[in-house]
Amino acid sequence: LRKVESEVLIGQHSLWDNTVVLTGTWRNDKATEATGVGRSTTKTRRDIRDTLDPVYLAGPQGPYKTTADDDTTSYSIMVHTPAFLRDKLPFELSAYTSEADNFRPTGSNITIFNDTVPATAGTTEEKGFIVEGLDGKLSARFNFYESAVVNNRFETGALYQPAAILTGLAHQVNNPANAGYGVADVQAVMPPAGIIGSSGFQVDWTDPESATSNRNSSDTGTQDFTAKGMEIEVAYNPIAEWTILLTAGEQETVADNTYPEMRRFVDEFVLDKWVNSSFAQNYYIDSGATQTLAEKAQTGIVEAVQRAALQDGSPAKEQARWRYALNTAYQFGGESDIIPSWLGDLTIGGGYRWIDRTGIGFRVDTNELGDLALDVNQPFKAAKKDYVDLFARTSYNLPNDLSLDLQLNIKDLFNNDGLVPFVANPDGSMFYRIEEGRLITASATINF
Repeated sequence: LRKVESEVLIGQHSLWDNTVVLTGTWRNDKATEATGVGRSTTKTRRDIRDTLDPVYLAGPQGPYKTTADDDTTSYSIMVHTPAFLRDKLPFELSAYTSEADNFRPTGSNITIFNDTVPATAGTTEEKGFIVEGLDGKLSARFNFYESAVVNNRFETGALYQPAAILTGLAHQVNNPANAGYGVADVQAVMPPAGIIGSSGFQVDWTDPESATSNRNSSDTGTQDFTAKGMEIEVAYNPIAEWTILLTAGEQETVADNTYPEMRRFVDEFVLDKWVNSSFAQNYYIDSGATQTLAEKAQTGIVEAVQRAALQDGSPAKEQARWRYALNTAYQFGGESDIIPSWLGDLTIGGGYRWIDRTGIGFRVDTNELGDLALDVNQPFKAAKKDYVDLFARTSYNLPNDLSLDLQLNIKDLFNNDGLVPFVANPDGSMFYRIEEGRLITASATINF
């Protein structure tokens, strides 16, 4: 059973006759989890025969363990055209900047150093400006943003290695192949206490062969994702009845900051003590004397972390970089000289949508470690797509203050119903989905 308690404080202040508007928000989220018998556990409740029993339905009642207690903040600054300039300029200009954080409880996890992993969180920074002119007929918004989702859980197996290495170090102290080394030499390459704690390593150095490890299964690594892009919205009303809206967007999402704590472990300890030292290169870690500490740490930790780090900069799949849309609508009204009155208060419109090529996979090539791996510089992409949509809407007044709305929508007028690749294998073979194609919908609504 998980609970999230939140506290929020919002403040806003304006300056110089609303020329500058300041907004700020503070929020605290505290996530707790309860364990115990109840509906969220698989333990058999022999004392309860009725699954509708209120005690059973209530779930675990405690004790509660705090899994996250995070503060997030956001702010925005909006600056409008000063009042003394508004009548002297052909347009009004507003500029803004903002930053916002959010929070998602993700359970209780620890790092390789036995520290608590922060909750998955997001942050977005935006800057832009808004232009309005032609007596309110034209408005345009240009927005530039950078968004990040940090502390996503990520694991490749490197976290499992320290526990095995620690027991191997202790168990092989008396191995004849390690003659010349003793307990003191092994103790000299013990990692920080946090590593020992997360590995659950227990040893009595008077009897090192009885050493055990019990890795904490809640340990994990993390990876961030960063998205950068821009948005443009232009709305134009040449006349009151006619609306034109143009939107365009660019976005590119890449992986970043993969395995930061494991990288720190490698840089601050593993390379020096477990790979490059004379002890590591000559101390065998298995009973058959087939693998040294340096060899196991290099392949199991260092190279595994390096492979993970190569994911930094890799773009997200199934994402189109550019998108455009142009929509327009014309309201003829109920008294038009062109449209017969029996068509009611008629509005017709349509739109054109264009979607850039979408990444669906990568080719395989030899990476920096000599491994065959996905090469982010050789992507497979699906074809560009475009669509035309139409709609018609009308309204009729009915007796007794009732009204009737009728609407007809045609999505994808030209019926793109073929096969579309959505996943590409490294050899270029692809998986396909059937596109929806033309969709015609009609609705009728009575308003009371």
